[in-house]
Parts: sequence; C-alpha cells; structure tokens
Amino acid sequence: MADTRLSKIEKSIAAYTDAATAFKGCSPGIGDTFSSNASVYVRNEYNRSNYESVRPGERVPVEFLESLSFCNESYYSVGIVRNVIDLMADFCVKGIDWAHSNRNVQAFYKEWFNSVNGRDVSERFCNYLFRLGNIAVVPETSKIPMAIASEWQRTRGMEFQEVKVKSRVIPSAYSFLDVTALQEELNPSNLGVGERVFKVSNSGGLISSFTNYSLTFRAQNSSSFSGRLYQSLPQSLRNKVAENNGVLRLKDGVDIFLYHYRKDDWDTWARPIILAIAEPLIMLKKMHLADMSALDGVISNVRLWKIGYIDQTNVLNSIIPSADMLTKFSNLLKQNLAGGVLDIVWGPDLDFKESASNAHQFLFPDKYTQLMSELYDGLGVNPSLAGGSSSGGTGATNNAISMKVLVERLSYVRNKLKEFWMKESVKIQKAMGFSSCGILQ
Repeated sequence: MADTRLSKIEKSIAAYTDAATAFKGCSPGIGDTFSSNASVYVRNEYNRSNYESVRPGERVPVEFLESLSFCNESYYSVGIVRNVIDLMADFCVKGIDWAHSNRNVQAFYKEWFNSVNGRDVSERFCNYLFRLGNIAVVPETSKIPMAIASEWQRTRGMEFQEVKVKSRVIPSAYSFLDVTALQEELNPSNLGVGERVFKVSNSGGLISSFTNYSLTFRAQNSSSFSGRLYQSLPQSLRNKVAENNGVLRLKDGVDIFLYHYRKDDWDTWARPIILAIAEPLIMLKKMHLADMSALDGVISNVRLWKIGYIDQTNVLNSIIPSADMLTKFSNLLKQNLAGGVLDIVWGPDLDFKESASNAHQFLFPDKYTQLMSELYDGLGVNPSLAGGSSSGGTGATNNAISMKVLVERLSYVRNKLKEFWMKESVKIQKAMGFSSCGILQ
C-alpha cells in the first residue's frame, strides 16, 4: 500500500516537472522568447504620445513656431496667464527713471524717454519677454533739431553750453517684430564671428494667427509678405522691402536687437515660461469643456407618466387608455405652465416615476485645486498668495521658495531691460557729445 502511494507521488512530481520545462528558455520581461507551450501577453506601455496620437488637439507643442503660437494664445485666452504676465511686466517697469550727474543732461534724457514712449516700450519689452521668451526690437533714428534739444535741456547752464554736439542723430521710435517671421541665414557671407543675419519670411506667424488678411503688398515678382505683416513693419523697413523687391534681411545688433529669456547657448531661440505649464493649460481647457457638458445635464430631469395598465398574466384585467383619457391628461399638464406642484386625482390606471441627474456633483470646484496649484507654481507665483487654499495654496511652507523664484525672475528681466536702454543711452551720449551717458534706475 505504501509503495502504491509513493508511486503516485513520484508520478505527480514528474508531471509538474515536465510542465515547468516550458519556462526554461525564457528571458525575463520578454514575451517573445517563451516556448510554444506558454502563452504570455505583455500590455504595451501607455504614455503621452499614445494619448496625443488620438487627440491631436491636446498635443503639447514641440516645434518653435507652434510653441510660441500656443503661448500667445494662452496669454489672450486664459485669464490667469494674462494677469500674471501683465503683473510681472508692470513690476519690472515700476519706478523706472533716468539719472545723470548733470541736471541738464538728465533733463534731456527724461524728455527723450517721454518722446519715444519709453515706459510703454519698456512694458512691452518685459511683457513679450515673459510671454514669448524672445523679442526683436527695431529702433528708428532721426536727427533732432537744436531748438528741440535746447528745449529738452530746460535750463541752459554753462556746463551744457560747453558740450560739442556731434551728429544729433538719436533713436526716435521703437518697434517690435514678430519673432516667428524671422528665419536665420546659416551661412551668410561677409559676417564676423558671432554676427547673425535674419530674413523676414511670409509665414505671418503670430500676427496672422487670429485673422487671415489678404495680400495688400506685392513687390516686383515677389509675394514675400502678407498684408498684415507688411503693415506691422516700421516705415524704414518698408522702404527696404520695396528697395529689395520684397526681400528683407536684418542684421542683429545693427538693424534689430534680439533679447532672450534664459536661452541655452546651443539653441537659436529661448523657450517661453508659459510652455512649462502647457499640460496644465490643456487640462484646464478640457475641464472647462467638461463642466460645460455637465452643466447641460444638470437640469435634465425626466418624468415618466404611464396611463393604463397591462396585466401580463391576464389580459382581461388590463386597462387600455382611451383617446379621451390621453387628451384629458395632456391638457392637465399643459395648464400647469408656472411649474410648482401639480396635483392630479386619478384612478388606479395612472403611474408616475421621476429620475434626476447627478451631473451637478462634477461641477464642484475641488477638482481644480491641484491644477491651479500647478499653474501658479509654473508661472512663479505662490498659490497661497494668489488666493489661499481655494487656489491650491499650501500655506506658508513654500512661500520662501516661490517668492525667491518670482523675485529672481523679475530681476532677470529688469536687468535685460536696463541692458537695452543703456545701449540706447550710449548712442545718445555719442550723438550729443555728452561726457557720460545717463543711468537707468
């Protein structure tokens, strides 16, 4: 008896051993290496690219042109982004003013700054740098009459009268070009080290991203510019377009001045700060769309009135509604136009059921808490400063870090702005013969 039991155990062990040999040739994690005796299926990974392949409208922009268009559209369509960008730009230009050891020269710089709308130019400079990460400034120059120069001095002291005026050609206006319309020429001739030349393309870029305009300018044998892009150019560049048969080339540091927000050395253009919150912005728009859909179903209550009764076991016990019964009941419902309670006295042949939607539960604002926190953190603003716990704030635990990010970001752009105006200050010093240039404070 014991031998029989032992034989059964040995046979069972042998059977399990044979079944296990199917896995001897397996490599961990690779389903294709299993033997024919085993069937193993490994689910493919699911990542962002899989999601974007079926929803291209929710794709995070990658290319430079589409990323700038996305950031520009987000600035105009999302209130949080616009408020924060405008606020940071206003902070950067707040209290800006000129100073010089000579009060007459200082008065000249201040009057010149007002004549070129310096504060508006400064605000746009900072706004574009925060919004797009790249700006292209085109200065226009003109010769200032001596009478106006004397008027700008206000007081005519001996110190200023001793200055030997030179050309009196100073910057008189500033314009910003659409950076998406600039295409860098990689191998231009007669250029020194570090010099860059750009050709203005006909893409239209951000200028035509909202409205399509017909061509209003067509140079000889060329259609290099759309009407909106051509109209946005300053007059000096329009003249160059006409002179060069629709081709416009601009040299960095001479015709245009480029500034970037924290650009990597190996990149041609910088990436905007709004691009860092592309996913939360896309999610925000999707959640708004979901709220709109849920709102349509909030009041979708259904009332079912059944007149009559059908007995499945005995047809003779059924009550078939007549036409008079249906007409009488429909008239009762029509008469209750004001809503409220509808009292109906009826026999046993009337049944009533009501169903209501619970879609209103999706409309609660709690689902936006984490999303709003990511938006504010990405823009460099502490969520608790923007609205406390309702906007995803975490109290005072991360205020120091967030404030440091915001201050450093403002300081960086402010220094870029000072760098731009100090270069213009040197131009005025050389043109007017001042002993030193004005200092932007």
